[in-house]
Amino acid sequence: MEVNHNSAHDTPMRNSLILALMRKILKWLSLKYLPMGWKFWEKKRPLPDDPILKTYTIWLSELRESCEHHYNSPSSGRNEIKRCLEEWNLAHHEGTLSKTNLDGLVMRADILLTCVDDEWLTWLDNIDFWKPGWKGNQDMDD
Repeated sequence: MEVNHNSAHDTPMRNSLILALMRKILKWLSLKYLPMGWKFWEKKRPLPDDPILKTYTIWLSELRESCEHHYNSPSSGRNEIKRCLEEWNLAHHEGTLSKTNLDGLVMRADILLTCVDDEWLTWLDNIDFWKPGWKGNQDMDD
């Protein structure tokens, strides 16, 4: 039996059918996914250079640790809070700290910066104050 080298696999008609099918698939994909905002030709936003990003809980823990480190000197603690505020604003500007989380940290910082020295330890000892999700309209429990 003889093999025909001019089979249907090599014909221009077969190639054009494949191309037409590929175009239809691409059109279907673009109609299906592009309205949702997925654009396969756009690159994703590059990640920051730091592979370990601080989470909101870490930022909050660092604030608490630095305040407790200066528990007996509220003025030194307030200087540390001001330094933390600069870090948070930079992290928010770089996109690693969301606006909501920044607001929560700033709300706590404002309370600690404006409280009188007698209230300093009361705020540091308030466990609810240091929990993520704490709202500023709550009174001191202790």
